[in-house]
Amino acid sequence: MREIWLEKLLHPLFVHIQQALSCSWSSLLQDGRAKVPDIHGILSGSDLKVEVMEEKILRDLTREMCSLLSVIASPPLNTGIPSLEQSGHIIRFDMSSVKSLDAVASCSLVG
Repeated sequence: MREIWLEKLLHPLFVHIQQALSCSWSSLLQDGRAKVPDIHGILSGSDLKVEVMEEKILRDLTREMCSLLSVIASPPLNTGIPSLEQSGHIIRFDMSSVKSLDAVASCSLVG
């Protein structure tokens, strides 16, 4: 059930959000304007006001996406992945200590 949920809901969401964030952040850095996709045409007013609203929307969307990724990566949802305290530093992590990738995946939301 979890795999179906991940595939049907999260994958398209991540693809869409990645495209929107990449385009908007690139535009903000290159052109000085976020150019947040506006499919409903609700943004109107002075250019300065629209630019401020676009930047606010972009930052809010970025924060919400980071929050979602943080929840997905949280230890309670990924019990099959050793914590940093259990494995020491990531650099010294020994993959032989994991019995099977399938075992990790079955106990992890992101596995």
